[in-house]
Amino acid sequence: MIINLFLFVVLELASGFCNNLSQFLAVRSLYGIAMGGKVSSDNFLSLADQLTSRRALWTRSCYCT
Repeated sequence: MIINLFLFVVLELASGFCNNLSQFLAVRSLYGIAMGGKVSSDNFLSLADQLTSRRALWTRSCYCT
């Protein structure tokens, strides 16, 4: 996750230094790939947070019965 956040910073700064449209599109496409990696880790972290909350455990037990 730290590596992914580092990629966000580097690619976002690199998009400001692009000289033409093709460079900009290449950098932004790499940024989109990095965004895909972040979304999957965010989903995992939000699921882990939901599983540890008391309310989520209670609602999950109600739906199972």
